[in-house]
Amino acid sequence: MFLAAALFLAQAPTWERQAPLPTGSHLTGVQMLSADEVWACSWTGEIMHSTDRGLSWQVRQLATNDLQALFFLDPQRGWTVGNGIFRTTDGGQTWTKTSEWGTLSDIWFLDAQRGWGCGNGGTTYRTSDGGLTWSYSTVGDIITLSSIFFQGPLTGWTVNIDGQIYRTTDGGASWQLNYSAGLLTNLTEVWFADALEGWVCGGQTVLHTVNGGASWTPLATPPGTWTHSTFFLDRFHSWGAGEYGNIVATTDGWQTVTTQRQPGSGPRLWCISFADAQHGMVVGEGGGLILYTADGGAHWVQRSSGGGYEALGMDTTDVAHAWIASRGSGVLRSADGGARWEHVPVPGTSGYGAMSDVDFLSDQMTGWAVGHDSLFGGDPGLIAGSTDGGRSWTVQHLRQADSYVESVAALDGNTAVAVGNQYFPPKGGFILRTSDGGQSWTDIATGIAFLESVHFADATTGWASGGKIYKTVNGGLSWTEQFALPGYASSIHFAGLQNGWVVGDFGMILRSTDGGSSWVDRSSPAITVNLGAVFAVDSNTAWVSGYGDYLWRTEDGGLSWQREAPGPVDPVFPGSFSALAFVDGDFGWAAGAKGVFRRSAGDPPGLALLHGRVGRELAVDLTASGFGAGEAVYFLYSLAGIGAGPCPAQLGGLCLDLLAPLQVLGNRNADGAGRAVLPVNVPARAPLLEVHLQAVAARGTQSVKTNSTSALIEP
Repeated sequence: MFLAAALFLAQAPTWERQAPLPTGSHLTGVQMLSADEVWACSWTGEIMHSTDRGLSWQVRQLATNDLQALFFLDPQRGWTVGNGIFRTTDGGQTWTKTSEWGTLSDIWFLDAQRGWGCGNGGTTYRTSDGGLTWSYSTVGDIITLSSIFFQGPLTGWTVNIDGQIYRTTDGGASWQLNYSAGLLTNLTEVWFADALEGWVCGGQTVLHTVNGGASWTPLATPPGTWTHSTFFLDRFHSWGAGEYGNIVATTDGWQTVTTQRQPGSGPRLWCISFADAQHGMVVGEGGGLILYTADGGAHWVQRSSGGGYEALGMDTTDVAHAWIASRGSGVLRSADGGARWEHVPVPGTSGYGAMSDVDFLSDQMTGWAVGHDSLFGGDPGLIAGSTDGGRSWTVQHLRQADSYVESVAALDGNTAVAVGNQYFPPKGGFILRTSDGGQSWTDIATGIAFLESVHFADATTGWASGGKIYKTVNGGLSWTEQFALPGYASSIHFAGLQNGWVVGDFGMILRSTDGGSSWVDRSSPAITVNLGAVFAVDSNTAWVSGYGDYLWRTEDGGLSWQREAPGPVDPVFPGSFSALAFVDGDFGWAAGAKGVFRRSAGDPPGLALLHGRVGRELAVDLTASGFGAGEAVYFLYSLAGIGAGPCPAQLGGLCLDLLAPLQVLGNRNADGAGRAVLPVNVPARAPLLEVHLQAVAARGTQSVKTNSTSALIEP
């Protein structure tokens, strides 16, 4: 038993990429073959396949730098196009490039032999041998054709991004202009139910014909609608997806339209597909956003993990709960140790700004995120607050144009401090404070040295750094200039009231052991890049990161530094790590331009509970660690949420972090390494709710508990 434990504790540290997954590339095409099987493609030439409703994917790079669309006739025969045309006849095990021609934006097959494509330069493509060889024809002006559809071997339709509809009656050998909707009409989809009735869609436009295109009638769409893709299940059921996460749907052939996701609810969506009236998927930007529905679009669940935007700031409160501020005006959140990262946009923003920092209280519910929006006429700084663990955000404060709020510290449920910079007169750094939960923010200082980072060791003592270091001992009500830095500092962090670190440009690393009164140079000749983040674990252990694909760790107060690479190292196009968050010296996260990576060296520290994603018909292992060998570990769950829960007598009054009512999932005895694993098979009809979990061991007045976790039961 002791040997097993010793071997486990000696396990070498590993880094695991958690986001974005399954790919960091924008996704351009998707097709659902059934409620379970789906194919997707990316604008970097990846083809992706899932047989479990998008919960897991097999990703393959094809010999191209761009794919725009795909079409499967059945599970074995499929085609994908972009820069070139590719074909599979064995369910995607192998792909053959059958044409180098042009850049295609859409493809359609009538049967195993006859197919058509369209794309740049007003060009259409046709094949009569399953895509082994292709002929082409030009259509009208040299305008990109976006969609193509054939009702039979002779009659077909194609549309372009300048609002023109073309028709062929000879199988695509020649095309005639049928209708022009106007230059500002961005048409992206054409579909016919039969020889007479069809639709053309794109942007805010829906055109309908009941006489084979002899005339077209415009149909109304909800305000703000802008679609890039439309899917027709039949003449009644259809969905459209597009700009800023917008999804609309109809059940009566576009006579009436319902908005399922408002514009501004996420990044741009490029393609949507349904297997039946209930099961659908949509893909788009945001580093490969994937959304899935099992109820016709009434609820859309994020299948991809992460948001694909560069991470700029990060916070964690335990091994399960972490948040990341990122570009794209959003915050990532995970309540299961990073098994699933959900991208939550900050509402009311353009989507082109950046959230630069985030900080939460230990209650896992109350936090703030700061950054700036990107608008014509200037970039206003902003502060957003959350009271539900980052599941939703409310903008609390907007500053004038060209002011960036760079960093935030949450002190208690009512109090937070933020710092940033004004870049137009009057230039300088500023410090803001709220004492009413964010309802109002007060300028504590303006026109001081530029500031990039703020950190508090407790509710009263904090530091801010940038051009200089400032300190407060009264919760941010007043600040004193403490130290003039030799260079510009991007991040400051303390482990307790005395031991702190500050990092900055050209590898600057400074350490203090007296609360910031004095600072000692701990820079290394091996670290010359600009550093953007520092995390102090304890009096001697700290992590630093910045430009490049490496992190550095010290365990001796900065006298020596060890280099680690969380992911692949690219000497030509290096990334950067701008965000760090650690629970102890071995367990934590690094995030930046190339994604989110989690480090571990065996089990997480202390009493911990972790698990994978939770979905219908999935087998999930709940893994609790840190217990005594042979100890009975009970796994509890709640549907009510996390917070100050009951204090049962059988646990000696130990107060749980789950809200009542609670249920016991089961129990297991811990093994020799102190680990207990409870396998859970999620029923096929499990309610699509968020479930909250915790593990406990009954020791009377010495009963113990793990962290809580939260997981969405995915469809």
